[in-house]
Amino acid sequence: MTTIIETSPVYLHERVILNPKFYENTYWGGFRAGSCCDTEDVILARTAFMLDSKSSREPTKAESQFIHSYYQEFGLDHLEYYLGKDGNKYQVCSQHPRNLRLMSWEMEDEGWRKIASMYQRSQDTYVRIYDKEREKIRQKIRNLLPDIHHYRSMLHAATKSLPEDQWYPGYWGLDMKSKLTRRELKLKEFEGELGYTYSEIVRAYP
Repeated sequence: MTTIIETSPVYLHERVILNPKFYENTYWGGFRAGSCCDTEDVILARTAFMLDSKSSREPTKAESQFIHSYYQEFGLDHLEYYLGKDGNKYQVCSQHPRNLRLMSWEMEDEGWRKIASMYQRSQDTYVRIYDKEREKIRQKIRNLLPDIHHYRSMLHAATKSLPEDQWYPGYWGLDMKSKLTRRELKLKEFEGELGYTYSEIVRAYP
């Protein structure tokens, strides 16, 4: 007669009993069972999310760099990446509400929606579809904003040096104004494609 010995889960990823290895490589997966992240509601949320996903995944270098800039600037934390059964790539973040520097409507503009907490009870979890093309547009805007800030400063200096109604052909302020106008029009075009004013979220210039 064979005796089956049942052992208690040692690590948190083992608490998701339907597939103990699914979360093995996550940040929290190596925590000891019984930690502050080990509550029944969180494990249930993890299980439900897993059932809607194919697997965890490795983000591309560009995706990883971009989303980690959100950690540094806006407080998004505990980032995870998944492939859904619908074929979409998903990003997940969890953080204390007081650490998140984006307003709820800004999170929605960025594509995030709030779901059941998947890290610990005190932290809010959000998920969004990774849209490569939209992130390319966001990156173009981020690259554009320092130039806009520069030419705004130069235009201000030109106006302070000589009132605009006294400008003459060849005055350097005209060139600054032209360069600023072109970049602001490009910004408007990019934000029109996104459908919201991403530059206000980035706050890269006054």
